[in-house]
Amino acid sequence: MAWLTVNEAAEWLGISEAAVRKRIQRDTLEHSKWPNGRVYVYVDVEQNDEKDVEHDDEKDIEQNDEKNEPPGNSDKDNNANNQHSWWDYAAGVSGLAVLFGALIYALGLVVVFAPLLRTETHDVSTAWHATFLVPRSTVAGLGVRQLVAFPLAAGALMLAWALLWGKLTESRIRWLRTFVGGPMIIAIVLYASWYLSTVPGPISKAPYTSLVLFVTTSTAAISFSVAGLGLLIYRDYRLGLLIGVFGPVSAILSFLSWRYSIAPKVESLQQLSGIIGSLLDIAIVVAASSIVYLGATLAAVLLDYEEADLNSQDDKWKIRLRAFIMLLACAFAGAFLLTVPSSPPLLSAQINTKDGEDVTGRLLVHTEGFWYIFKTQKDKSKSTLRAIPDDKVKTVLMPPSEKAS
Repeated sequence: MAWLTVNEAAEWLGISEAAVRKRIQRDTLEHSKWPNGRVYVYVDVEQNDEKDVEHDDEKDIEQNDEKNEPPGNSDKDNNANNQHSWWDYAAGVSGLAVLFGALIYALGLVVVFAPLLRTETHDVSTAWHATFLVPRSTVAGLGVRQLVAFPLAAGALMLAWALLWGKLTESRIRWLRTFVGGPMIIAIVLYASWYLSTVPGPISKAPYTSLVLFVTTSTAAISFSVAGLGLLIYRDYRLGLLIGVFGPVSAILSFLSWRYSIAPKVESLQQLSGIIGSLLDIAIVVAASSIVYLGATLAAVLLDYEEADLNSQDDKWKIRLRAFIMLLACAFAGAFLLTVPSSPPLLSAQINTKDGEDVTGRLLVHTEGFWYIFKTQKDKSKSTLRAIPDDKVKTVLMPPSEKAS
């Protein structure tokens, strides 16, 4: 039995210093901080010696057994195992690629369908049929853009930032690690506020600064309430009450920012239907952003805590693959949610026919000899999908400065 330094304990246990520090943080190794300021690890030397002797005995038995085997059998078994593992690896990668492609295409369909249903058709059947008029390559491209534009790119940046910050701080100034989420949360709030300013609902007419204030206070209200409740469940009543009290305070500030900063400046937000629709948009955008942040955080934790305890390179790659899948799954979830309050991916167009008719609206697609365009009805409640054949079209104008809203 002996007290060893972190470096000596790592050499004795046959693991890295980082792994020893992680185990100390999780209290899986008995340790103590001495008056000289250094951390020492308690190691049962006798127990480890016995394990080493048993390990050596088992190794000798295995070597003797190998000597009694016919020559060449062990090599064949190893080759067979290697071939089997590589085959499994290839099959797993192929399956993930197929699943990824299917999810991308499904995401592209939702990118077209959900905004059309909300802003153009207000009818599920019409929006569904209109969605399948769009070529598959276009649908797949829209799916990739929806995934990469914010969720996957933002999640990857958050993960990289968390890992970099963890490497810089280590455990010597561990209290600084609590600030790793600060810049990411600020980025999420700014992105959510910007996204709300682009949605087709009435909330987009509110000032950007007012949206930032409302999203910040709303997010704080939810975060403090959940954190306080969690601490109370774990019986940390003092800290739970201290943090939990900020939840109602943030909720009051959120209500005041809505009541005096947003609602008076947007007439439709003074009606119940406009309020409910806008709150749903806000909830969806904030939830999608939070899911992406959660995925990056969990992936960083998985890499930070699990990989340090592994010596095998194959096991480390498995952990990295799990972290990437977790990040990708949360990115997909966020991307699917963000399709609901989005504007349809349509361009404004004006089609002049040979009969002298001018059809102005939003162009869905040009395929198989037809121009499909949504023309807004007189009451502006919904749009009608028109199909104009090529032989009746004189000119098509698509102003680059305009976009669908």
